[in-house]
Amino acid sequence: MMTLQVFCQANRENECLWKGNLGELENHRSECPFVMVGCPNDCEKQVKRKDLQQHMAAECLLRKISCDYCNEAVLWNELEQHFENCPQYPQRCNMCEKDGIERDKMEYHLERVCVNVRIKCPLHTFGCSFEGLRSDVNKHIIEQLSSHVDDCLKFHQLQEDQEGRLTQQQQSELEELKNHYTQLSNEVLHLECQLKATKEAHMRLETPLHEQEIMLRKQAGRFCDGTYTWRIEKFRDCLQGAISGTHTAKYSPPFYTSLYYGYNLCMRISMNGVDDGVGTHMALFIHLMRGDYDDFLQWPFAKNVRLSILDQSEGEGERHDISKTLVAEPQLQACQRPEAPHNYYGVGYPKFAPIELICQPHYTKNDTLLVKFEMIG
Repeated sequence: MMTLQVFCQANRENECLWKGNLGELENHRSECPFVMVGCPNDCEKQVKRKDLQQHMAAECLLRKISCDYCNEAVLWNELEQHFENCPQYPQRCNMCEKDGIERDKMEYHLERVCVNVRIKCPLHTFGCSFEGLRSDVNKHIIEQLSSHVDDCLKFHQLQEDQEGRLTQQQQSELEELKNHYTQLSNEVLHLECQLKATKEAHMRLETPLHEQEIMLRKQAGRFCDGTYTWRIEKFRDCLQGAISGTHTAKYSPPFYTSLYYGYNLCMRISMNGVDDGVGTHMALFIHLMRGDYDDFLQWPFAKNVRLSILDQSEGEGERHDISKTLVAEPQLQACQRPEAPHNYYGVGYPKFAPIELICQPHYTKNDTLLVKFEMIG
């Protein structure tokens, strides 16, 4: 009976051509690419085994992706909602307008760092009535260091006269204030020395101020002169993460398109593809981000861009970059001025290039992929 010749049930649709003994049927069904299987995410969807990977990566309503900021696994259709509560989501301080402050560090920033927060002089308990922005208070502390110490000593003497001695708590507070003043004084001296050295170096080199600023901005890595190259290291691990569905998309660091008044954006690559390109083509997009110069820029974004996967062959004449020119369409939501930290939709190519082609050694030299952005018009 077990040697009876049977066909795979999927043969009814003329898909699976397997034929074998009845005793081997179950083993075949456990690996047949045409057998209907349930989604591991419990979305109640039945798909053919060969289509399961694409379903889990791009179609499943219960698929999870990793948050780019806190790495928490989140349902793909709840990502924007997650951003509203993500502890490491970058925010802008409403007081000093500094960008990139993680949500769970904003309270510390406001209490200890932000220069535009109004605070009292730390010596208000000793009678100082000065109050102002933290930057002004810090300046006030340095300028009035001597008088503050005198006030503390006078208060000390007054207390000794009245009570014969300071309480242990007051002694501790006085010592803490002295240490604080000493630390601030040392920091100011250090900054003054740095400033003096910088000015002397500037005079020796006779470098114009604007050239120094350009150099510093380039060194910061967030400003470019219309060209930015994104290094994706550990390419094989990134690709495997995309195939398994744990990290389907990878974002570049944000960067400005020019040294002055540029657009702020980032690139996104889906190494295992999106939509009908899953498993065959890599997808490449750009996402506009909220930037410091948005008030001075033209909206919607209507620039021409070239995106490239760089050929890393030794000989320059042997290099064949994979490049595509992107013409922005102003009517797209992806090209509008960002209201959130970055636009949810990107503009680019769902099928930028075949995965098999990009995996060639001359594109992934030293397990590193180089993705280039160029502003061309």
